[in-house]
Amino acid sequence: MPAAQFDHAAYIAEAVSAPYQTKRRLPVVRAAPPVAGYVRPVQRSLFELCGDPHSIQPGIPRLAKPEPVEEPEPAEEPSAMDRLVASGIANEYIASLGALMDPDNRAPYSPRSIGFPVTVHRVGGPFQPPTAPRIWELHLSTPACGDIPFVRRVEEVTGLTAGWVPDRGRGSLGQWHHAVDLATDSDWERLVSSMEHTTPRDVSRAVGLHVLSGSLSAAHACRLLPDVGIEEPKERAFPNLRPNSDGSLMTGLDGWEAVYAVEDGLIVPGNPKRSTFARVTDAGWRSVGKEPPAPAPKKVKVS
Repeated sequence: MPAAQFDHAAYIAEAVSAPYQTKRRLPVVRAAPPVAGYVRPVQRSLFELCGDPHSIQPGIPRLAKPEPVEEPEPAEEPSAMDRLVASGIANEYIASLGALMDPDNRAPYSPRSIGFPVTVHRVGGPFQPPTAPRIWELHLSTPACGDIPFVRRVEEVTGLTAGWVPDRGRGSLGQWHHAVDLATDSDWERLVSSMEHTTPRDVSRAVGLHVLSGSLSAAHACRLLPDVGIEEPKERAFPNLRPNSDGSLMTGLDGWEAVYAVEDGLIVPGNPKRSTFARVTDAGWRSVGKEPPAPAPKKVKVS
């Protein structure tokens, strides 16, 4: 029995003319049942309808799909720090901490100005954004360290020229290290013969420090100071002698002032072997117009 044909026009007319079941509610339009023999259209692409154009006209050559060509990245030239690390002198962490030391131990450790004669310094400071350029400089510990063989080796490896930068904090630090490491009873003569690495001002400060600590005698200091160009003053004055309540010094004394204070019995120098410090004597208290403090009472052990 042939399938009944569905009347679409009658179905739509009935749906439109039907009264509303509820207020402002349209009648429910149900989907039409499938019709026998109806085929739903399917969208086709032009390539599917016409076929491959190369198959229609075989004379047209097929164009091969070009393969992507990987361009080699330009090789970056190694930085001065990279060349320094590759040479084995130091790694980047050690180099960034401070001055470089000769790994072959061709230079003595003391004084530190010669044991660590050159520093790798990053332009702009160590704390910069990750994208900031890494530009390096070589700074000498003292102005006379440029002729040290290890410094020349670092210059050859890095391709940089070490320079003396006196306006930076690390510039004057090497000169102070040279003076304070050699202003002792055992090395003061080495200090006299190597003044190109330091200044008379640094020597005067170092002499005052070592005289008060007991590692440089007043007799050796009296020979050292004139040899480096620090003349003896005409008056024995003590403007910086200011004792604390416990007898220690509030500030240090430089050069001749420290020598005179020890020679005149105003200060008793310390003893480095016993780890004692300089103390102001009773005469030292009275020289500044003060009475010495009363000694602390001794503690009595109760058994």
